[in-house]
Order: sequence, then structure tokens, then C-alpha cells
Amino acid sequence: MNQKKVLRWGLMLLILFLTAWSGWINSSELSNRETVESSKTLSPDDNIEKVCEDISSCGFFGDQLIRELPYDFLDTQEVEDVYVEEKILARYKVQDGKLVRIVEGEGSEGNEELWRLFTQVIPMNQRQMIGEFGVFTDGIGTTLAYVEPLDKDPIQWTLRIDPADTTSFPDFIYTIVHEFGHLLTLKNSEIPIHEDSYLQLFMDQFWDHIYDEWIERDVFEDEDEQLKFYDNYPDKFVTDYAASHPEEDIAESWVYFVLGEKPTGEEIWEQKILFFYGFPELVQLRSEILQNIYQLPQSSEE
Repeated sequence: MNQKKVLRWGLMLLILFLTAWSGWINSSELSNRETVESSKTLSPDDNIEKVCEDISSCGFFGDQLIRELPYDFLDTQEVEDVYVEEKILARYKVQDGKLVRIVEGEGSEGNEELWRLFTQVIPMNQRQMIGEFGVFTDGIGTTLAYVEPLDKDPIQWTLRIDPADTTSFPDFIYTIVHEFGHLLTLKNSEIPIHEDSYLQLFMDQFWDHIYDEWIERDVFEDEDEQLKFYDNYPDKFVTDYAASHPEEDIAESWVYFVLGEKPTGEEIWEQKILFFYGFPELVQLRSEILQNIYQLPQSSEE
């Protein structure tokens, strides 16, 4: 073998060695970083702003808070529905995040406690779009809460809660996080839907290939079709209810993002949860909400 060939083979071996060494170093650094992160001692009362200076630490902090909570908030209860025609019991004007006056019905300490619980979970700067709070009933086990625009204006929204369905604390938390997911993705800065809105980005990534079928089968209006649609794509939705509408899909996925640990699988429903990790502001908001839940008196009671 002549000198040039020896030199060429030597250079090739050197390059292969350096490539392997670089890969080992990167892998080792990643492993060490994950080990250090997993061994961090974070207090549930730590300052969110400081913890979330690093997005990875912020996500880890949220997962740690979930492990500290006494409930699995994703394990909701099934109760037998007892439906009655919806009746508004009271409506309150909301201003600067506070109930300022009753505009319909009679007020009560119980009504105001429901509002307090909501405001203790959802940060003040994230609920400025709520202009009205209502208490209603439609029986038991039907609708715990819902949100809708005031006068079809996405700038101001109403939040309504049925006290008859709030006996389960985990179900209450699950539902208000879900309803806040609607407010987050349908508020005035997100509507009309534009290319950079959370909902549009979510639909572009996950609904492009199934939206036409969803329309043709009239899934939103037909509960039987909703279940069939879900059964056709069980790996694409976190719940069967998520299959009913793109707006419900992103709200349900948001709940699993906030109240569940970061998934590690590759199923589409897991990718929908991971979608939110692409937005540092939402990872921080998740930790803020979880810290607020952790600090509720109900979260210290089994």
C-alpha cells in the first residue's frame, strides 16, 4: 500500500473516531444533564419566574408538582346523568378579575366560593377576558361548566358553573382547566384564527388529513358518529370527547398537558400534548397553574 493510500485510510479512521467520540460526548452530556435535572431539589413553593428561566427546568418543575398532588386529576368520575332544562341561578358582572355586582338572580357564599376557586387556579393575567360569571343548573352529571362569548364578542367571555356537579374536587379542577383551554385558544388575540394562533397551528399539524371526513360525517352534531370517529382513530385523541371538534381536541389535550406528566411515546395523542411544550409561555403557565392547585387547601386533603 503506497503512502497516499495509508494517509487517506488514516484520515478516514481519524474522522470515524472523532465522530464516534463526539457522539459519545453529546450523549454523555445529555445523560448527565438529565441526571442532574432529575436530581434537582425543587420546592413546590419555589419562585416560578426563577425556575422557568430555563424551559427544561420549568417542565420538570411542573412534573414534580404533579407527583406531589394527592389526586390523579385525569382520572375523572363517571356519574349517571339526571338532566333537567338549564336554568340560570345567578349572573355576576366581573371587572378586573373580581365579582362586582349581581346582574341576575340571587347571590350566595357558595356561588362566590366557586368563583374564588377558579381565580385561585387561573392566574390573574390570564383571565382578563372574563366579563361575567354565572351559576346555573341542568341536573346532575351533565355539564359542569362552560364558557361562551358575551354578545358574540370574543373580547369578553362568560364562565358558568353548575354547583350540582362540583362535589368531586378532581373533576372540578379538570373541567375548569379544560374551559380555560377554550379561553386560551379562542380569546380575541387568537380569533379570527390566524396562521400563528395556537388553534390553527394545532389543526395544521393534527387535523389536516381528517378534517374533511369529520365534516362529512357531521361528527360534532351526532354523538354516535363522534364515538365511531374516535374508534376509527383511538391513537389520535386523548379522550373520545376530544374527537367531537377541533376546539374540544385542543382543550382536552391542554388538560392532559397541564395535569399530566410529559409523555415519552410517539402516538399522535401524545404528540398533541407535546405540542404545547413548543411554547415556553405555556410551559410556564402550566407550572403556575399546578403550583396554584398545589397550594389549595383541598390539595392537602386526601
